[in-house]
Amino acid sequence: MWTANRVERSPPREVSSGTISTMSEPCPRILPGRPVVLVMGRLPEAGRVKTRLGHRYGQTAALELHTAFLRDTLDHAVAAATSLGGRAVFAYEGDGPPSRHGLAGVAAFPQSPGDLGRRQSAAQAALLDQDAGSVITIGSDSPTLPASFFEEAWSRRETADVVVAPATDGGYVLIALTRRHADLYTGLEWGTPRVMRTLAERALELGLTLHCMAAWYDIDDEAGLQRLCREIAADPGVAPHSALALKALSPDLIP
Repeated sequence: MWTANRVERSPPREVSSGTISTMSEPCPRILPGRPVVLVMGRLPEAGRVKTRLGHRYGQTAALELHTAFLRDTLDHAVAAATSLGGRAVFAYEGDGPPSRHGLAGVAAFPQSPGDLGRRQSAAQAALLDQDAGSVITIGSDSPTLPASFFEEAWSRRETADVVVAPATDGGYVLIALTRRHADLYTGLEWGTPRVMRTLAERALELGLTLHCMAAWYDIDDEAGLQRLCREIAADPGVAPHSALALKALSPDLIP
C-alpha cells in the first residue's frame, strides 16, 4: 500500500529524452507556466473500446458507453483546467479528427505510435517543452473524477516530481509531471494490477519523489460500471452523458 503523504524533494537531475517519440502533428499551444489537463483516450470505434463490457452488453452498447465516458471526461477536463487557469488538451488514438466523432471544443492532437508508456511520454513531453507548469494526465475511464484531484495535483507541483492517483484495480487514474521523465514508464506491465507498484518503484530508482493521492476507480469491468451507476443515482449531474447512455442501455442499471 502506498501512503498518500510521504513526500521528499530530490535535488535537480538530468532527465533523459532519448525514448521520447516525435508527435506526428503539431501539439496545440498552451499557456506557459500554467497547468495542462491532458486526456489520453481512444476515439470511439466499435470492437476496439470497452471490450470487457462489450462481452456482456454487446459491442454497440460498449461503444456508446465509451463515447459517453469520453465526453464527460473531456467536459471535466475543460472545467478543471479553466478553474486552475490552464488549458485542457486531448491526445487521441484512432481515426481522427475528433470532430468526426462528435467530439469538439477541446484542443486535440494524435498520439504517437508505441505502447501506452511511449505514447504518454511523447504527449507529456510535447506539452512540457512549451513550458507547461504541470501536465496532469488522465484517461477516459474515470468520468466522475472529482475536481479536488486536479487541484491537489497542481498544488503539489513544487514538492513532488511525480503526483499520482492510484486506481483501485492496481493502475492509476491520474499522473502529473512538471518535467520530462522519459524513463519513468520503462518496464511497466500495462493492463496488470502491478502498474502502480511498478511505477512507484521506478520513480524511486530514478531518484524522483512521489506524492500519492487517494485512490479512485476506473470503469473497465462490471464492478466499475456498477459503482458509476451508484454515483450517478446519487447525483445524475456528475456525469450527464454517462447517465443518458446507462439509462438507454437499461433503466434498471441506475438504482
